[in-house]
Amino acid sequence: ETLEYLAYMMLVNQYDDHIGEKEFINVVKNIVKEIDTNKKFIAKCFKVEGQNSFESMLNKVFRYVFDEYTKAHSIHFSKCIINKDLFLNTTANMIVYVIKEWVVGGKEYTYDEICNVFEVILTKSHKDLLDELR
Repeated sequence: ETLEYLAYMMLVNQYDDHIGEKEFINVVKNIVKEIDTNKKFIAKCFKVEGQNSFESMLNKVFRYVFDEYTKAHSIHFSKCIINKDLFLNTTANMIVYVIKEWVVGGKEYTYDEICNVFEVILTKSHKDLLDELR
């Protein structure tokens, strides 16, 4: 519980009141900035595994952020084949995977580079990205 509280306080608390006011990608960039600033600590946190792993806590953080964002922007998943839980889970999992690779997996990205990675994966469809790479 302590690690979850620290993750929330460090990564979300200062932005909590503004989640609905910002663009989706900017919320992610703010959190990534905090991770970049505390990268060594975050790398140690990723070593906590099991039921209360840091990875699952970070996933909860991003689920919370995206859930708050969808509420603030009146996003209704009833109009889409993708339900809210599927959206929250897949988006959070994708972001946490990239962060873990960046922090502990040996991917050497600067803050600007990792923000560009998130810009691409959060704003483009897979089809658009694949078409660009042809």
